[in-house]
Amino acid sequence: MHAVHRMRERYGLNLDDATQETIHRRIQSGRARAVKAQEDDAGTFVIEIAGQDVGVLYSVANLKIITILPPTDLRVSR
Repeated sequence: MHAVHRMRERYGLNLDDATQETIHRRIQSGRARAVKAQEDDAGTFVIEIAGQDVGVLYSVANLKIITILPPTDLRVSR
């Protein structure tokens, strides 16, 4: 899975099944910080995982993690 490799490469974290489930739950429940909409069905979200803000490009329509964004793409104010 593309996102698994990107998570390891960009954040040094493991995107295992439990972490993927956490990402899905936080986005679906509104507990992830929405950064911007990419398209009608996809958006960029920031989720804290293991003490790091992780950027996730997520397809809301398909309930799927598209990719994990590099930290430099998280240029948003809190």
